[in-house]
Amino acid sequence: QVLNQFAFPWVVSWFQLAIGLLYVLPMWKTGMKKPPKVSKALLLSFLPISLLHAGGHMSQVASMGLG
Repeated sequence: QVLNQFAFPWVVSWFQLAIGLLYVLPMWKTGMKKPPKVSKALLLSFLPISLLHAGGHMSQVASMGLG
């Protein structure tokens, strides 16, 4: 319904991701939650699925904008 009023799907997609960061970063900074310990090997192991997930999310948002 948002895209019926605001026809910029990429902006909506980035806004959704930014809201998640605004939620998590202060929790890590204040110590409410401990940030995860992440190694380079772990990041590289998640890279393929994370790229596919991001592409799927952007495609889904764009498809809603196309009707």
